[in-house]
Amino acid sequence: MFTGIIVAQGLFHIAACSSPDMSIVDLRTRRHDIDWDFYAAPPGTDSGGGAWLGDTAGEAGGEGDGPDNPDTDWEIPQDTGTGSPGDTDDTDDTDDTDDTDGTDDTDEVLACYPGSDWSWTTCYDLVDYDPAWGSDYEYPDPYLGSEQYIAPSRFIDLYAVDDSDYLAPNFQLDEVMSSWKGRYGLYQSHVIEHLQNLRDRAGGALVINSGYRSPGYNESVGGATYSRHMYGDAADINPSTISLSTLSTYCYDEGAGYVGMYESWVHCDWRDDTLDSAFYDVSKDALLPAARPEHTTWIIQSGDGWLEAPATGFDEGEPYREWRAWDAHGRLLAESVSRRYHPPVGAATVDVFVGGHARASLSLGATRH
Repeated sequence: MFTGIIVAQGLFHIAACSSPDMSIVDLRTRRHDIDWDFYAAPPGTDSGGGAWLGDTAGEAGGEGDGPDNPDTDWEIPQDTGTGSPGDTDDTDDTDDTDDTDGTDDTDEVLACYPGSDWSWTTCYDLVDYDPAWGSDYEYPDPYLGSEQYIAPSRFIDLYAVDDSDYLAPNFQLDEVMSSWKGRYGLYQSHVIEHLQNLRDRAGGALVINSGYRSPGYNESVGGATYSRHMYGDAADINPSTISLSTLSTYCYDEGAGYVGMYESWVHCDWRDDTLDSAFYDVSKDALLPAARPEHTTWIIQSGDGWLEAPATGFDEGEPYREWRAWDAHGRLLAESVSRRYHPPVGAATVDVFVGGHARASLSLGATRH
């Protein structure tokens, strides 16, 4: 019996092994077809613990407990001592530093998710972007040259997977990637983690109105030119058990780079997080903050006394508007969430907070009677 460290080519997980079976616990590699090397640890040393060296990181429901995925157990190739296929003589003079059979040994990148049991064994083969896919997958040039806006290099073929798979305990694949919005999709794994954390904290279903959008689909629904939905790190969320303002706070607590509040959902995205290397070819040393929309608002009073607050910078619909009315002594008289607002009698000042970003205030002059 010995203690060993298992090292895999590419992204890997280090785990301690102390049996001839060399079993791995919590293998979270994003690559397979791996060349394995085994290094014995010096006697008396502690090679235990483990460190994950990969990146750190719904439309219906978001509820339910999915089945385990029986097809994603990882096994370590065993050294049988027989050599590579076709290697009948290990004593020849040829250079035997490469034990492959002559085939292409390029690592195949996988996209892996927590799954229903947090085992990170719900994994999918990826396909390289192909210009033949047409304009639906033509991404704009990176915004101001930021690598946070580079086009994805790899996608999941949604026609080749089961859209009922659970990417996390309460989120299925088709909640964040829908084939009817385009055959190819992507969703960054760390965002699925954030969504599950939000759902756990909310204590009830989170309905994902929109997850990944191809550029073509995004344009068809009037999305922003650089919508984070196209980059697989955004979700429009309608909570069932908490308020929109509470969900907005929770998104910020989960490290969201931008949060926008709309009348019936909250947009949360993680635009500042390192892009998922399963889908993107990007240098983590070049990470720069992503751009944010500019929000403005102002109050317009109509002849019948109703107030409106037009706003800019909210590209996905009507933003959430919180109104407050104050008397001449600065005491709060009333609050309301609505698109238009009629101040109560006695109001001297009204202010509005739009979408969680823009504020405006209006003095009504003499106190309303």
